[in-house]
Amino acid sequence: MTGSSQHAIIARLNFEEALTELLAMLDSPVRVSAFITDRGVMVCTFRGRLRQGRDLSAPRQARDPGEGEFFYFRTAEDASAGFFLAERDFATAEWNADRTVLAVRLGPVTLMVGPDEEAPY
Repeated sequence: MTGSSQHAIIARLNFEEALTELLAMLDSPVRVSAFITDRGVMVCTFRGRLRQGRDLSAPRQARDPGEGEFFYFRTAEDASAGFFLAERDFATAEWNADRTVLAVRLGPVTLMVGPDEEAPY
């Protein structure tokens, strides 16, 4: 997920659109990298076939105002390798120019989700 194409943005997405794009990646081999947004410092990376997209939201009637939806994505190969997509922390999401890397900004963290071209699985 390197190169100039990751910096050229083609479309901004809202929460529902970003969720739809992530759900479309289920069972695909991906590489996920998390960055501190304002510093550009990578804090973790993992790879595997994207799984689940499990809705962990409280029932609508039990949610606090502004809480929103809450999903957990993990990899098939390592159930402990995953990330949360929380509507309340969602700032923006965008595809790069060639639509291979989805950048999802959640609070101070940006997740970069793209194909794992080195996947042995």
